[in-house]
This record gives sequence, C-alpha cells and structure tokens, in this order.
Amino acid sequence: MTNIKVPEIYEFLKDEESSLNTARTLILFGRNVSTYKFALCETLMKFNSINELRYDDIKEPFVKSLLSHYEKNPKQFKAGENALTRSMDQYLRSDISLTELLKNAEYK
Repeated sequence: MTNIKVPEIYEFLKDEESSLNTARTLILFGRNVSTYKFALCETLMKFNSINELRYDDIKEPFVKSLLSHYEKNPKQFKAGENALTRSMDQYLRSDISLTELLKNAEYK
C-alpha cells in the first residue's frame, strides 16, 4: 500500500486493507467514465466467492470484456488512443493474437 500516491485513496484504504475495501476503492475513486470499471465488475461477478484473485486469474475474461465494450463503443474511451487501445485495434484486425493482446494489457 505504500505506493499509493493519492492521499485520499491512501486514507481510505489504510484503515481497512481488505478485498472488499479494495473493490470499493476502485469503484469510488476510479473515474466514472472509466470503462475498465464495468469490465472489472462483469469479470468479478463470474467468479465464485473466494478469498483471493490474482490478475492472472482474471486477465483473460477481463480483457475480453473490455475488448467487447471497446469494439461496440470505441469513442467511450475518453483518454483517447493509448498502447492498450492500439493493441485492441490490432487484435480486432487480426494483426496480433489474444496472447499478445493479454501481454500488452498488463500494467508495466
């Protein structure tokens, strides 16, 4: 938790480090126009209640959900073109594989 740079988020999380509070933080502090929130919620609802999920556990259904929304609503990505949207465009044109898209979608 020490790498959190926004004081409001740090204050919100410091009192209770739990999965539920982390999920609440993503929803509350993520931008309301951020499409990832919809894809993340859709993905998480597909999993049974368990104690821990890692990115590797959810990355494929999450990216597929994000891609599905992007394909139908590319203009909703208000931040404009970025490495992820370029990769999604390449995947939709069959220029790259799903494996490459998943690799490009990882946070670096």
